[in-house]
Order: sequence, then structure tokens, then C-alpha cells
Amino acid sequence: MQALNNPLGCINGKNKRGEKLARKTSPLKYRILRFGMSYRILAFWDGRTEVTGNAANDLYDVVDLLAQKKPRIGEQLKEKFL
Repeated sequence: MQALNNPLGCINGKNKRGEKLARKTSPLKYRILRFGMSYRILAFWDGRTEVTGNAANDLYDVVDLLAQKKPRIGEQLKEKFL
């Protein structure tokens, strides 16, 4: 359950044994870009496991979690990514 709620790790969290949880680099990045007279959110996934510490399957977990916590953005990403 901890991994599902914090798929990218936790800044100040501890596990059940009291050990500090490591924070992973977020592989999901956002940029706001202007296209003509409108703006769009560009989201991209850094798939370099050796850099981010995240597996390819983590993308689905992050998008699902974002859809639950921030539905306006998360549902749009879910539609495109999944």
C-alpha cells in the first residue's frame, strides 16, 4: 500500500522497521507550451531506469494515482498514456 500511495518514494517517510524511505527522481515531467493562441500541458516520461530508479510499470501507477488525486489532469493523462 505504501508503494501505491508513494510510487516515487517519500521525502520524510519511514517503513514499518523505522528505516528512512528513499526518494526517487520523478520520471514524469510537465511543461506548459503555447500552441497558437492556446496553451497545452506536455507530459513526458523519462524511461531511464538507471537514472530515475523507476520501472516502466511505474508509469501506470503514477498516472492512476494522479487520476485519483488530480482528476482534471490525471484523467487526461490516463486517456493518452494508458
